[in-house]
Amino acid sequence: MLGEENSRETQFLLRAANMSLLIPPHVYVIYQHDQDEDEAGGWQRLAYFVVASSNVLVGLPALSDDLFEALDALGGVDLLFLSERTYGSPAAYEEAFGCKVLRRADATTDLLLIEQPGKRRHYLHYSGAGGVIFASDYLASDEGELAAAAAYPLAEDEVASLSAHLLEYDFAAVLTERVRGELITAGGRAAVARLTEEAQASS
Repeated sequence: MLGEENSRETQFLLRAANMSLLIPPHVYVIYQHDQDEDEAGGWQRLAYFVVASSNVLVGLPALSDDLFEALDALGGVDLLFLSERTYGSPAAYEEAFGCKVLRRADATTDLLLIEQPGKRRHYLHYSGAGGVIFASDYLASDEGELAAAAAYPLAEDEVASLSAHLLEYDFAAVLTERVRGELITAGGRAAVARLTEEAQASS
C-alpha cells in the first residue's frame, strides 16, 4: 500500500490518466467524458479509486494505457463496484488485473456493500478517510448540492427511504458518479440529512 505522498513518477502517471487525489490519503477521482449526458448542461461522469484493504474501483471508466499504468502504480484493482446502471463490461479490468465485481460476501474490514431496503440498489461504504458513501448514480451532486439524479428519478418516498438508511452508517462524504459544477467532499452527512427531511416533507 502506498504512503500518504505519491512519488513524483506516480503523480505524473495520475495526471496522464486524468486522476487526482480527492480525499487523502487514499481516495482518488477519475475524470471521464460522459457521452450520455447533455454536454451543454455541464455534467460530468466520474469514477473513483480507493486504496483500501482490497483496492476498489467505483465505476467503469474506459481502460486506457495511461489509466492502467496509474492504477497499477497504486497497487492494481482487486474489486469493482458497479451500480445497476453502470455502462460497459468489466472484462477489460478482469483481464488486466484479475479483479472481480464486488459482492456482499466480499466485505472487508473497511469496505461494506449497502443494500437499500426493499430495492435491488447497492451503495458502497468505505470506513477510511472519515467515512465515505459512494452513492452510485441514483444521487447526483448539482452545483455542490446533493439531489436525486434527474437521469434516473426516484419517487420522494424512495429518496426518503434511501437517505434515512444511509444515515445509519458513519460517514463524512458522499461521492456520486454524476457531478455538475464543483465536486464537494465536505458536509456529506448534513446533505443526506437535508435530503431526508425534504423528501419526507414532500412524500
